[in-house]
Amino acid sequence: MRSYRAWLFIVVILFSIDAHASTAESLKRQYGIEISFDDRLAEKTVNTYQTRMTHAAFYHKPLMLAMVEKFLKCYHPHVLKDNLNKIFLVGKIYVGQTEISGTYSARHKAIVLAAWEELVYFAHHEFSSILIQRNPPDKELWGKYNGAPYTHWTDYKPMKKSTRARELGFYYHYSQVSFEEDFNVLAGMALAKPYATERAIRPYARIRGKFAIVKKFYKNIFICNI
Repeated sequence: MRSYRAWLFIVVILFSIDAHASTAESLKRQYGIEISFDDRLAEKTVNTYQTRMTHAAFYHKPLMLAMVEKFLKCYHPHVLKDNLNKIFLVGKIYVGQTEISGTYSARHKAIVLAAWEELVYFAHHEFSSILIQRNPPDKELWGKYNGAPYTHWTDYKPMKKSTRARELGFYYHYSQVSFEEDFNVLAGMALAKPYATERAIRPYARIRGKFAIVKKFYKNIFICNI
């Protein structure tokens, strides 16, 4: 009986691995984006100082693929074709000893996503970095909604919200790091959770101004509702 169970377990594992591969392949056929679980290649592609990654756990892979599909289906095909070549799905990403949830390579048109519950948000967040480098939004207008300067520094601690930060025009305290992170955070929230985000920013005029810029930027990029 023990040997039968062991054999059955191996069959299930092999079938599941094949299912993951075919799902990744089907996403490639449908959207033209290569999906890879190769954490070593992801490290080389990003090639950032002190950045290391781990392999995605077996049981995370189907969930991650489902969330990637949710992300991809909301973009016009030509946007994906012109701006994104590859998505790496890994277990964890570290910068030094600090764990982060995503990163990207504009040069290779690639994003790297860790196995987080909010993967869809982080996919939009990282892809936003590539999009704004290729077609920058109105930074001057954006800056008019800042109630304080950017810090240009981060310790990568989890994002926190505060009434004071939002009164100054920053959705999270992390938004105040730079224009790129400010835009990415608000874009990621607007695209992943549009209704909740719109409710959250109602009391804050500065963020509402930035939100309008995000919506204009994604007008011909994003298919789903914002």
